Order: sequence, then C-alpha cells, then structure tokens
Amino acid sequence: MPTLSLEFWIGTGLAILMAVLAIGVGVGMDTKTRGEYIFVVLCFCLSWLAIIVTIGLWYFHVATPSFQRAIVSGLFVAIATVSGFVALRWATDRHERAMLVEKGPQTSQVPTEPKPEHPKIAKELERSAVIPDPLVRVEPEEGPVPSIPDKAQAFSLTLQNDGPDIDHIVIKQEFFFATKDGEKITIYRVGRIVPQKPNGDLPLRTNQHVEITVDFSPFTYYYGLFGYKGYAGVKIIVAFRRFADEKDFTLSRPYAAGRDVNIGNFVSLSMPRTKDQDPPPPAFGVHEVVPLIDSDANWKDAFFEHTPDGKTRVIW
Repeated sequence: MPTLSLEFWIGTGLAILMAVLAIGVGVGMDTKTRGEYIFVVLCFCLSWLAIIVTIGLWYFHVATPSFQRAIVSGLFVAIATVSGFVALRWATDRHERAMLVEKGPQTSQVPTEPKPEHPKIAKELERSAVIPDPLVRVEPEEGPVPSIPDKAQAFSLTLQNDGPDIDHIVIKQEFFFATKDGEKITIYRVGRIVPQKPNGDLPLRTNQHVEITVDFSPFTYYYGLFGYKGYAGVKIIVAFRRFADEKDFTLSRPYAAGRDVNIGNFVSLSMPRTKDQDPPPPAFGVHEVVPLIDSDANWKDAFFEHTPDGKTRVIW
C-alpha cells in the first residue's frame, strides 16, 4: 500500500472545506442575488480544481505502475467532474427557485398565448400575427379610358397589387343603366359577364398586375332600348384572398361609359367622381349613382319584352 504524501492530504482537506463552504453558502444564503450565486459557483469550481490538482500530485508521486495510476486517476477525475456539474446544476436550480419566491407570482392583464399542441394550432397562431392589409386597386382611377384599338366598345383596365400577395382572384362585371325619377335613383342590371380568373390559380405577387377587359358589345342592343336619359356603366367586382392567412376580401369599382350619340357605340370609360371630389351639377349626375352602387337594394333586373311585331322594349 503506497504512502500518501502531505500534499495529497492538504489538497483533499482543502477540497472538502471548499465543498462544505459552497454547500453552506448555497443553503444559508439561498442565492437570492446574482452575486451570491456567482460566489457559490466559484466555490464549487475551486473545489473541483483542488481535487484535480490533488489527483495529479498523487499520480506523479506514487511509485506504482503507470497503468494502475492511470485507471485510478481517471476514475477519480470522472467522479469529481460529474459531481462538479451536478453541484453547479443544483446551485442554479436553487438560485432560480429563490428568485421566483422573492418576486412572487407575476400577473398580467395580457392573456398568454396557448401552447400549441397540434400543427394546426401552431399554424393558426402564426396566422394571427399582424399582416399588412391588401393594397389592391383597379386602374386607371382617373381620366377617361379609350376603347382598345381595332376592338370597338372594349376597354382595358388593370388590377394592380401593391400590398401582400393575393390569390383566388375572381372578377365579376355587372353592366348597368342608372335612371332618376324624382328623387329615386334606380340602377338597372343590363347584363353580367361570367366570373373570370385573370391569373388562373397563380397568386398575384407584390407589384404585379393583371389585365381586365371590359366589353360592352354584347349589351349594346339592350342599352339602346333604354335610350340616353340616364347613365350607362359597369361595376367591377374583385374577390380575392390574402395569401398569408387565406382571409377573403372584396373590392368594387364603378366605371361610367360614354356613348357616341350618332352611332350608339361606347367610346370611353371613366371612374365617376363623387360629391367630395366634384360639386354636383343641378341635373342628375353619375356622381349620384356612386354612393348607391354597392347596395343591392338599389339594383333592379331589367326586363326586356318582345312584342308580336318583332320589337323589344324595356319593362321599367
């Protein structure tokens, strides 16, 4: 049995002393402050270092085969290291618990988010974040639009997306003729175009646009039955979804159509001005139709009656 040196006993005694000191400080002070917690950690680290140094002194001063010394030294170093990590974790846990007790329960008027337990819940929470509102418009917003060259009574508009990506775009066109009888304004639905998907199933990205073609030619005959005592136009309805959260939106814009009284064809298209933009004239103006265009109560389906002599007339 080899004789242990004086350095071994001194180092062992110092390690035990520092460990006891660290435990005493950790239990007594309860590590409520960061300074106390750091002091306890340093005590454990110094204890571990003292043990490692002691093992090293023993390794180089004991006259036993190196293989046996390596096994014994490695075993003690492993035990000291694992014990050190356990002690540090213990001190950290005590410090965190002491801090919670010191601060007391934290209350807040803001409800906490539920912890997602399912991918669908996590997806809904992600969607609930603040998402910019869509910035979609139909252009042009001012000025008359001439008919498309070589295509009479057809006009080209643009659906412009300046905001977040959108998809599931469906465009409807409702052609109308507005009349005024006394103070009552009636918007007659002359016809409509089958809903169209101008961008197919593809999303419309930021700063992208698609073309909208408005063609009055299928309804020219019926507009002629109304005459010219009123205003003809088309209501563009754009339904779409915000790509980020699949929220549905609807945009509607009315356009007034200008006719050539000589030939009866539509030659221009423009967005009518409202009262705030232009003072109303004394007579019936298209600006009076704009506030009523989005209410179904102000719309009426036009009824065309065919007479025995082969003529067609409007039933008001």
